Amino acid sequence: MLKTKQSRPISVSLLIVVVTFQALGGLYGGIALVLDPSGNLLGLPISVLDNTPFSNFLVPALILLFVLGIFPLVITFALWRKPKWLAVGWLERSFGEHWAWLGAGMVGVGLAI
Repeated sequence: MLKTKQSRPISVSLLIVVVTFQALGGLYGGIALVLDPSGNLLGLPISVLDNTPFSNFLVPALILLFVLGIFPLVITFALWRKPKWLAVGWLERSFGEHWAWLGAGMVGVGLAI
């Protein structure tokens, strides 16, 4: 029996593009700020951090890199390939959908915050 390739709905393809774009932006900004925590590499004045607990951009850069860079990259992979990972299998059983959908929602919440 021939196995036919299932096509994705356009909405899923669009979600993959949007989350990938977010991942690339988070990786770029996070890496640039880790390399230069003063913000000069990106043209960010250190005065942006006035009235915050940060004296430079290193901690915000790490948050940006991991939460809005690496995490969305993992979610992009998961939306594309739908891997079955035992560590997050409980999410599928709890929500009835692949865990990548919850991850995509979490990327959106991270952006809103």
